Formats: sequence, C-alpha cells, structure tokens
Amino acid sequence: MSYLNEQKRTLSFRRLPFAAKRRRARPVVAAARRALRILLVIVPVVAVAGWIVGSKEFVLSEIETRGAERVDRKWVEAELVSAMGESLLLTDLEPIRGRLSVHPWISTLRLKKELPRRLIVSIDEHVPRALHETAEGRFLLSELGERITPIGVSDENPVASGLVIDDPSAAAAPTQLARAISVARELSQSSIAWARRPSHARILSPEDLEFTFLDAEFSIRMRSGGDGPELERQIATVDDLLPQLRDRFGRLSVVDLRFERRIVLGAEGETNGNARRGVARTGLRGTRAPISSGRKTQKTVVLGNEPGSLGQWTTSPFVAQQV
Repeated sequence: MSYLNEQKRTLSFRRLPFAAKRRRARPVVAAARRALRILLVIVPVVAVAGWIVGSKEFVLSEIETRGAERVDRKWVEAELVSAMGESLLLTDLEPIRGRLSVHPWISTLRLKKELPRRLIVSIDEHVPRALHETAEGRFLLSELGERITPIGVSDENPVASGLVIDDPSAAAAPTQLARAISVARELSQSSIAWARRPSHARILSPEDLEFTFLDAEFSIRMRSGGDGPELERQIATVDDLLPQLRDRFGRLSVVDLRFERRIVLGAEGETNGNARRGVARTGLRGTRAPISSGRKTQKTVVLGNEPGSLGQWTTSPFVAQQV
C-alpha cells in the first residue's frame, strides 16, 4: 500500500508527454501589435492637438495692458498687430518682448498667455528721479542715472522731488549721476529741516558733489562716497555751527565739507567789525588760511576741541581766494 501511495504522489507532479506546448508569436506579428497599440494612443492625441492649434478658439485676438501710464496702450497694440490672428499656443513671446522693450519708459516687462485668446502685457515704468540739464538738452534720469527721455525746454519738471542735476558738458557717467540721486535721497531723509529739500546738484569731479537747497541760502560741497550716517553727521555739524558762522561772516554762499576737521566757507561780506583778513587756529595745532577780502571770498574755519565750537581767530595778511 505504501508503494502505491508513493506512486500516486509522484505521478501527480509529472508532466504528461502529450501536454500542449505554448506557441510563440512571430517577431513581425509582435512588432505590429506593439505599433498598433502606440498608434491607438498617439493618433487621438495628435488629432486633438491639431484641432486646438487650427481652431479659431485659440487665436490671439485680445491684448490686455497693465501698469501703463506713460506708455500708450494703442502703441502696444500697434506693435503687436503682426501677431494678431496667430495661434496663441504657438506664439513666440521673445520677439514681442524685444519690440516692446525699446520704449524709453518701460523698465521691466512681463508677458503671459491667457487661454483661449488673450495676451497680458504687464509693464513696470521708469520713475524719473532727476532732471539732467546739459548743453545737449534736458533729460529725465532713472534711479540708475540712465536717460529715460528728453523733455522740452519749456516743459515742467515732472520729477517728484524736483531735483535738477546741472551738467553742461554732459560728461558725467551714469554711475556719477546715480550717486548724486542717491545722496539727494539721503538728504531728503535728514533730521535737519533745511537739508530735506535739495533742489540742484552739480558734479564737481568723480568724487565730489555740490547741492543747493530750497530752504538754505548756501550750497553744500561734499564727497560723494560717504555713507548715510556720516553725511547726516556732517550736516548736523554745520547746523550746530550756523549761528556762529553767520555771526562772524554774514551771509554764507558755500559750505565745503570735503576736509578733515575743516569747513571751507564762501561768504558775502563780514559782520561784527571783522573786515580785516584773518585765519583760524585750533587749541592743538595752529592752522592758517585766508579769511576775507572782497564781496565773495573763501574762508577756512577750523573746528575747535569741543563739538560745535570754532577755533580762535587772529589777523593775517593773506589775500583771500575767490570761490
């Protein structure tokens, strides 16, 4: 019995000799089947894409311009007339960007397709920061000191701050003009009232600037490389000394802050009997400089040992130099 049982278990795992063998498909037939499956997927996609591209529902027919005040919307539409009627999906935006970017008032430009038929043109315009007065004409300047557009001689200054940069020879580089604009902005934030409204800037050299103010009778000459806190400290020093300076020298025309512990003045006349020429001295080291002679002369004031004080004055036969 055990032998028969063993045979039964063995026979159940044996492959019958007459079992049907699985036939393999020919390579050509298999390849055809795969190609058919791919076509069944691709053909509908291509058909739908072709319908979308050729459909009148997806042609460019609307231009929406955003953020434009000085840029005329009709000008934008005129520049894009050649793209109208084309498939919005196939429209290349780079040529459009190039055509629109030539406008002098456009600072940055963003283009966006909005299906089915609209192109959105978002414009950031330049903000004029100064009026550049040159022998060549008058030009509005951007924050970077670059020319935006010329304006007529009789046109009003559209700059919000009213700043004018005098540069008759038009020799100043954009970086110099940008620095003058930056310093003017720092002055407008000063804690000293008369310094908050600079009206004109003049570039004396690549490093030196001169500013006149609506609320001061004198101009300020300074180095253009100083930071905000240093500039504020210098302006505050002048403000502290103004009563003494006016008392000794009368009406001031120029206050030059480009020197260490010295203020070079341009003044009109003398007060308090100081009609003779004189020099200033400090308590530590004597310094001599011309004081006054003629209607508009150059004087050097040496700061004293205490903040807000001046050195002693003595007479001197030196002839004053014209500012």
